[in-house]
Amino acid sequence: MHLEEHKGLLVAKDHPAYKRLIKIIENILIKNRDLISIENKNWTLTIIDSPIKNAYERNIFVFLGILSIIDNDDQLSVILAHEMAHALLLHSVEQFSHALLIDVLMTIPILLLWASFPDSLAFLLHVIGQHIVNLLHNLPYSRSLENEADEVGLKLAAKACVDVREAVVFWGTMRVLSEMKLASKIVPWLSTHPAHGDREKSLNKKITKAIELMKSSGCPELNPIDPRNTFYKRTLKDHEFYFKQKGIIIT
Repeated sequence: MHLEEHKGLLVAKDHPAYKRLIKIIENILIKNRDLISIENKNWTLTIIDSPIKNAYERNIFVFLGILSIIDNDDQLSVILAHEMAHALLLHSVEQFSHALLIDVLMTIPILLLWASFPDSLAFLLHVIGQHIVNLLHNLPYSRSLENEADEVGLKLAAKACVDVREAVVFWGTMRVLSEMKLASKIVPWLSTHPAHGDREKSLNKKITKAIELMKSSGCPELNPIDPRNTFYKRTLKDHEFYFKQKGIIIT
């Protein structure tokens, strides 16, 4: 579906960004080859020349726009590991099965609704019911999948000797961008994704265990200068100056 939607914007395999991402993906795959699900899956990468700051899981789709806010390959590795985690956890299949189950469970209530009320009222109640199910069940379910992919992706990155502390910095950057209205602000309970700040805090709590996994995987010692400390020392003016340097803020 994504190929068809963006077929005129595909980045060639000789593009520097493609080579950069392939190198990172190969590193994650090699360092996690003990996982059967890694070995048994054929991985593909598609890069789309669009300013959209996003990535899709499964056969890995990445928008060039996300590179504009990436500080380094460690942050990029964490993002790619997250998308790979979605694929390893079969989240797209799980979401399809889940949606099908909800449709089946809702069939009888919907039939009773249309049989019991005039069409106009039944339609209104039907729409309200769909919104309630979406708000109370579907959206929280989607957010739980994102949180799961964050956790598994962090482990994949840790085994690949990525500086996992950069995951916190990336989502902190996304939080600051949304606070400065330079990126879409996510209202947690109205979104399929957790809020940027929530992901930042959640991942920060997992960093200690991720670093322990790095050590047990034979990774070299991390830089004693913690990038999180550097990030949190920045003032709003520091962020503005930094974003101007990266071309995110254009004056």
